[in-house]
Amino acid sequence: MKTQFTELEIRNTVDSVVYGNPDAKTSWGQKLAFAMIEKLPLLLSDLLSHGKGFNDSTKKAFCKLLDVEPVLTATAIDNLIVQLCGISLHELIAHRNIRGAKQVLKFKAEQVADRYSNPEEALDLIHQQYASGYTKIVKEGRKTFLCNADNRGFHYKSEMKDYVIAYVELKDFEAELESLKA
Repeated sequence: MKTQFTELEIRNTVDSVVYGNPDAKTSWGQKLAFAMIEKLPLLLSDLLSHGKGFNDSTKKAFCKLLDVEPVLTATAIDNLIVQLCGISLHELIAHRNIRGAKQVLKFKAEQVADRYSNPEEALDLIHQQYASGYTKIVKEGRKTFLCNADNRGFHYKSEMKDYVIAYVELKDFEAELESLKA
């Protein structure tokens, strides 16, 4: 599998395969060139990792550049991306999970801000509690707690509960990624 490319080579190949004109100089070719040269797995995934039938011509151009047989499934494309970028498939998935968790956390923080008059203080308190060892979610019936290793913790409800759950999930994904890199 080929792993070194020039921007012109990538752009010409993408524009030729996707648009039928190697001199088209499209932004699509520029995006793929940037992602491949910089070896950015998340951006490559955003551009290519979709099921068969979605963006197949770009996948064919990507495979042509790598000098491999064309593949169209998201799983096969993911495998090529991780080989090109020199990471594991688990790392790619962890990066995706972190990005998704950050989006959820942002939304939950907005919900807290809409409901409470002092959202920054409330969210800072959660962050401090987490840093102090309260790192797991425990549910007892309909109640949700942010607990430490001794299962002692703080009860949260409504928007704050949703934020705490999202925050702990993000931290868990970040810890998983760190363990994969180690």
